[in-house]
Amino acid sequence: MIPMFDDLDHLAQRILQLAKRMQAQIHTIDELNQSVAQLRSERDALAVDLKLQIEKLTDAESTLQLKQSQTENIANKAQAEHQQLQGTLDLFKQEHASLQKQAQINSTELGRLKEVNLTAQQRIHRVLEQLPGANPSESA
Repeated sequence: MIPMFDDLDHLAQRILQLAKRMQAQIHTIDELNQSVAQLRSERDALAVDLKLQIEKLTDAESTLQLKQSQTENIANKAQAEHQQLQGTLDLFKQEHASLQKQAQINSTELGRLKEVNLTAQQRIHRVLEQLPGANPSESA
């Protein structure tokens, strides 16, 4: 009967070892469950943070698109005004060139008229000098 007691003692020791292992496993499971709960909490916080960051990014993209659209509109208006002003400037340049040409023609004509006037005055003086009763002082 002793071998049976030995077997029972051996079995009791094995049961104790298994119980200790089981307790260690339960403790490990509890630690893992706590880690999982902590990781889930961190994951949820990160998901909320990610959602907020995505909303901010979406708002920033919308604002950027609006600003780009406004910038393009301003650039288009500036380009149109530039073209209009360039056209006006070209017209003024043409008018200025035309006026300068006309002024040159007028200046030439004025010079010619002065010469004609001087020649006419000289002729008139000669004719007056030849008329009877002309003063000698007028001929001077």
